[in-house]
Formats: sequence, C-alpha cells, structure tokens
Amino acid sequence: MIFTRCRSCIDLSNEMIRYCKERGLTAHVMDFYNVDFDDNSFHAVYALNCLLHVPKAEIHQVIKEVTRVIKPEGLYC
Repeated sequence: MIFTRCRSCIDLSNEMIRYCKERGLTAHVMDFYNVDFDDNSFHAVYALNCLLHVPKAEIHQVIKEVTRVIKPEGLYC
C-alpha cells in the first residue's frame, strides 16, 4: 500500500481497498508496476512488506516506478 498522510492507498486486493475506504481513506486497486499517479505526487511512500512479493528480476522496475511518484525530497519507507 502507498500512504501519504493517509491520503492515498493502493493494493491489489479489492478486500483491502474496501477496508481502507470504510475507514475514510482514498484507495485504489493498483500494483507497483504501473502506479497511476503523476510524477512527484507524494512526499512519502510507505510499502510495508510489499516488496517481498516482487520477483528479484523485477525489483529494479518496481523501485523505479515507485521512486517516480515521490517528490525529490521525499521518503521511501
């Protein structure tokens, strides 16, 4: 999931998206390969245990895509 002051969340699971929306969060079904946000959209990206599921051969692609949406002075946790 991606959080920025709990403004936006992403997950592949419809159930997790429903859970987030029930708690008043903006949530989208999305994956790390095609993050549908503009460049430099977030001050921080929080990805708890998400990268564990990315095959090693694809990790650079995922990190590049997530880094694209973080502001230059942003944090990737």
